[in-house]
Amino acid sequence: MEGCDDGSFLADVFVDSSACIEEVWCGDLLGGTITLKLEGERINESEQIQSTSFMAIPYGSWCSQKPGEMLVWIKEMYVPKPRMSERIEQLYK
Repeated sequence: MEGCDDGSFLADVFVDSSACIEEVWCGDLLGGTITLKLEGERINESEQIQSTSFMAIPYGSWCSQKPGEMLVWIKEMYVPKPRMSERIEQLYK
């Protein structure tokens, strides 16, 4: 991910690993390349969590648009898992 596509403070980005990752062809970006559209959340300047989507470009293309922040390893959103008793209740409904 690059700051020129996804804004600054990329360390405040969390991706939803349970959401589908969409491949998107961008013909006008870097002479044409496939990007990834990711769903997730970020912490904004007011320290609020906001849902948003992000774009990731191939690693070999980073810093081709303009110099700036880059993120290779993206944090995963924490999604609490139901307790076993909740799972059993769901099975018997």
